[in-house]
Amino acid sequence: MTPRRVVIVGGGAAGMESARLLSAGGHAVTLVERDAELGGRLRIAGQCDPTLELMRRWLIRQVEQSSTDLRIGVDVADVDLAALGADVVVDATGTQWPGLDPLADWVADETRGGTELVGRRVALLGGDKPGISLAMLLRSRGREVTVIEPSGVFVQAFGLPGRFRL
Repeated sequence: MTPRRVVIVGGGAAGMESARLLSAGGHAVTLVERDAELGGRLRIAGQCDPTLELMRRWLIRQVEQSSTDLRIGVDVADVDLAALGADVVVDATGTQWPGLDPLADWVADETRGGTELVGRRVALLGGDKPGISLAMLLRSRGREVTVIEPSGVFVQAFGLPGRFRL
């Protein structure tokens, strides 16, 4: 395999995992992340689920310990890709979720003005792992939460022991 010069745009889970694997495979990797911190939406998910927070921290350590050239707090528009000599550019920028982005901001940091977005009483539709994790976070922040699960079984994929723990 011929080593390539790879530029990865986006430092979320997909970008970090791509950097980790490509760097380990001998490629010259540059990761460009617009935010001041790696993690993307995984930062938000980690607020709801401690396992995902552990995964985020692990990915960050792996990328920092690799030979990846990290450009944090840099917009890709300000990067001269031609000067980097990229053979391949990986778009790992994720997507925007209209309607969910304000909630994501509130989960990330309730003190940034998103408090009025989530009222005192909250109803969540969907009782799988993400819904239950979000419900637990909302409860820890003093909200009254009702989870509506059409199947009648919460966190089906976990089986009885996993459901019992949650």
